[in-house]
Amino acid sequence: MSFDVDSSIPYIYYRLCFTLPEGVNNLSLSEWQLLGRGISLTDITADGGSITEGLEALVDHQGETSTKAPLTAVYKSVGNYAISSYAITSTTGKAPTAWTLEGSTNGTSWKVIDQQTDVQFPYSASTFVRNLSVTS
Repeated sequence: MSFDVDSSIPYIYYRLCFTLPEGVNNLSLSEWQLLGRGISLTDITADGGSITEGLEALVDHQGETSTKAPLTAVYKSVGNYAISSYAITSTTGKAPTAWTLEGSTNGTSWKVIDQQTDVQFPYSASTFVRNLSVTS
């Protein structure tokens, strides 16, 4: 499934909502990076913003976070940024297999940017990188 992202509509808030299969209650997640145009051209999550919902360790660049699910993480950036891709790194244990990435300018109204289902992380501590179609 692919979603076009209008690069003229940057977001301040990004929300990652994980969907777990029935009977699964644990999720191992290490790192979440938003990539695009920001202070760092490669990592918007390095702009000094913060996690407003979920674990701050998701953007600590340490790669050792393990969290319980269901999980929703919200990142509030310092400025408005257009996202071109994102990355999720798993840890040992149950890697996520499905999620929705959303963007918001106010933290209340959300727009779906990307949805993934049936994702397979090939090994522990591997990183899933999703390049998004950006419209001009």
